[in-house]
Amino acid sequence: MSKKRIWNPYTFSLGLFLLIILVLYLIAFQVPVGKMAVITTFGKPVRVINEPGLYWKAPWPIQEVYHFDGRINVLESKMEETYTRDGKNIILITSTFWKIKEPLKFFTSVGSKDAAERKLVSLVRNYENGVIGTYELSQLINVDKNR
Repeated sequence: MSKKRIWNPYTFSLGLFLLIILVLYLIAFQVPVGKMAVITTFGKPVRVINEPGLYWKAPWPIQEVYHFDGRINVLESKMEETYTRDGKNIILITSTFWKIKEPLKFFTSVGSKDAAERKLVSLVRNYENGVIGTYELSQLINVDKNR
């Protein structure tokens, strides 16, 4: 009778390899080029990372990583109708370019890119209506080819 092995060394090696990969996945994270990260411990921000690279953290229940784009973001509004000082209506599309410079301040005051864009849309709309309303349509549009 041949003696059977209780464990196979190949299966054991594969299981150990998968366990190591899982542990690394839980405690390591990457900050890509052009991104920034804020690490929180039990919901409180404790560290800001502005440089790309591989970093370490405690597993998920203890620490969590929030990534933010450090490049210029473009927010384009939908077509909106507004009125000039002389009562004429015009349709505008506005583009807003914005960038996160301080990720910790951004995280504590706004939280996410979607929330920031909602706030920016309302701010731009208010300024847009206020500024356009101070001009007459003839001041905004030039029909003279020589000018």
